[in-house]
Amino acid sequence: AGDASALSQIGKTQEDVKEGETAAMLLYRAALETFEGLGDHVDSAACAARCRAGIAAQEKIALQQAYDTAAALLEERHYSEACRRFRALGNYGNSGEMATEALYRKALALCDVIRENDVRGVYSQLSTEPDAASRFVLTGDQAPGADSACAQNLLDACGNDPAELVRADVPEEGMPTLADAVIGMFNSLNGYRESAACIQSILEATDHSKDFYRLCAEGDLAGAQEWLNAWGDSLEDREVWQERLEHFIPYCGSWAVYSGDMSIIPFIASREGFCYEFQTRVILDEEGEPKLHLTGYAGEEEFGVDFYFEPDRDFFYNNDYEPYSYLMVINSTGRMSTMMYRVDTGALLTSCEYKRVYNG
Repeated sequence: AGDASALSQIGKTQEDVKEGETAAMLLYRAALETFEGLGDHVDSAACAARCRAGIAAQEKIALQQAYDTAAALLEERHYSEACRRFRALGNYGNSGEMATEALYRKALALCDVIRENDVRGVYSQLSTEPDAASRFVLTGDQAPGADSACAQNLLDACGNDPAELVRADVPEEGMPTLADAVIGMFNSLNGYRESAACIQSILEATDHSKDFYRLCAEGDLAGAQEWLNAWGDSLEDREVWQERLEHFIPYCGSWAVYSGDMSIIPFIASREGFCYEFQTRVILDEEGEPKLHLTGYAGEEEFGVDFYFEPDRDFFYNNDYEPYSYLMVINSTGRMSTMMYRVDTGALLTSCEYKRVYNG
């Protein structure tokens, strides 16, 4: 019956029962050895067979007990220990799948942290061994603080697995970013459950270049420049974008009349009156194509006009109102020159200069 007190009859105690065994298993083995030593005496052969059957039954019981222990550890979020125990069960039941499930749950918890937090500057060496801690290294000014909610979430995501959090000026050599480390863990699961979808969500959550393109699309080139200085290493064609920003930032700002014909800009928008000041911003699409948007004032009325870039001649133009063509360019004195031409003859009709009030 597996009564542990019977172990004393074979000179053993409960301490002699190893992990994965039962007391009855040790008793059956002792009995089997004795019966096999008796050969054909009475019904020794039949009793030996009963011992072998009993050992097999106890092995199944021990396997189920080990499985239940591993399952309980998984529910208690001891991910790595649960994985180790499921793997030790070999082909028993769905132990192989459950070992993968344990790592999947850990990766999924970390994935949720990435999707819900800004984890730039976080590097990690993730462990799947119960005796080795996962390490999270926070680097740079943009990384979350060691006492931040994000940092606590990282530790919580590891459940009861060992984990440690440190701050450093630079990551350890060869240490991947948190995103790459979690993607690597999902890749090791060979497409298990929603691993592919989780990887895609991580890539989307950590694609901070969309912030850069948004700033460019809004005409906030100064903000885009700040982003590029902080995170430009993650952007393709950084040098090309740097050149574009340096070239077009001077076109962004507020301008006040300096001299000339103040009726040109209202005339472009079919307005009457004079334009004493206006604001400009250059909008860059994802291909880097620029458009200058001007917001002017005719009296108390606000209006907007768009100018398009001519790269070969390095100026902005508007040909929407034939037979007139309008050019805007920053001249050698740093003023914004606005010129009105005849499309058919190319003759300059009138012009105006505006001086910069402040950068935008």
